[in-house]
Amino acid sequence: MFNLSNFAKEDNPRVHIRHPTMTGRDTWTMIAAYARVPSSGIRMRTLLTVSSGVMADQLTAIPRRACDHLFAINDAEAHWWGWQIADVHGGFGRRYRDPAFDTLELSPADR
Repeated sequence: MFNLSNFAKEDNPRVHIRHPTMTGRDTWTMIAAYARVPSSGIRMRTLLTVSSGVMADQLTAIPRRACDHLFAINDAEAHWWGWQIADVHGGFGRRYRDPAFDTLELSPADR
């Protein structure tokens, strides 16, 4: 005879809760395990990654620095006059604007 109905709490399968296994390590052993110095391969890869990023930044900054040097006199004069300086074409050009043009009004003939 088979009992197909299963009443509450009667022959129900138990839920097994998995507990993480404790390794028996104390706090100082865990700190020492995670504070190890990385291997020489990891250090070399990190060094190459950082140095190649720095080199790329330096190489991409060369044209901007050259154009800043090229326009230094014009930028100084524009700053002296109180003009606004805008880089155009990725730093390869400059646009100077006098803010006094904002105070001008249109003549009645131009309206």
